[in-house]
Amino acid sequence: MTESTVIVITGVNRGIGKSLTQTYLSRPNHTVISSVRDTAAPSVEKLKSPPTTKNSHLILIKIESSYFTDPSDAIRKIEAAGVSHVDVVIANAGGAGGVIDPLETVTPESVIDRINVNALGPLAPFQAARPLLLKSKSPKWVSVSSAVGSIGNMENFKSHIAPAYGIAKAVMNWTTMVAHCGNPWLTSFAVHLG
Repeated sequence: MTESTVIVITGVNRGIGKSLTQTYLSRPNHTVISSVRDTAAPSVEKLKSPPTTKNSHLILIKIESSYFTDPSDAIRKIEAAGVSHVDVVIANAGGAGGVIDPLETVTPESVIDRINVNALGPLAPFQAARPLLLKSKSPKWVSVSSAVGSIGNMENFKSHIAPAYGIAKAVMNWTTMVAHCGNPWLTSFAVHLG
């Protein structure tokens, strides 16, 4: 019997996360564990019955990025469903927020909100999934980042116009590198998909 490749993707309601979920489900022998903020939301109904291929299936879980206990709860649920390892985690959930204020007027609360969603939001799933990643033959952690989080390319990308989001993504990039450097068994990297 072929062992399933287990992929966890956060933030799959739309966009990149939804496309990644569909792509992995089109591959044979894949278990795709996808998170949404609210599993009862009307927009989630279409996600519940995706097209799949041979021996691939979806497990839909709830992870609200600013509720730091959600990832641990979700991992317990997938273990109870028989998942014994995780091969890839794609930390995709996040967002720039509503109003983008310049550095001169951005509020500390706005920065903290973006850090909670974009930096601490991925940290909690890393910590929760780590024991299952350790059981993989080739574990990978992928943080979906943004050029806005690049310090070295700030002038090139003109990312200074979104300081709250940029600060949060820079923190996430740093955390991703710590995951890489501190865990030699894990391939970990951040990607800008834009």
